[in-house]
Amino acid sequence: MTTSVQFAGQRGPGRDLHVEVLLAPGRPPAIYGQLEPLLHARLANLAAPAVRGEIAFRGSFALFGGSS
Repeated sequence: MTTSVQFAGQRGPGRDLHVEVLLAPGRPPAIYGQLEPLLHARLANLAAPAVRGEIAFRGSFALFGGSS
C-alpha cells in the first residue's frame, strides 16, 4: 500500500525549489538541490524507473507562491 502526503492546505513563506536528478542503470537516483534532509531522504527512497542509459532532469517549483 502506498502512502500519499498532501500539502494543498498548508501555508508558509514562499520559496523556490530547484531539484536535479540523475538516473543511471543499476544505481540509486542521485538528487541535488537545496533540500531539507527529510525531503531529500524521501526522494532518495523512491523507486527509480528502469533506464537503459543515463537520464538527467531538472525541476523548478514555486512553493506557496514562490519567493517573489
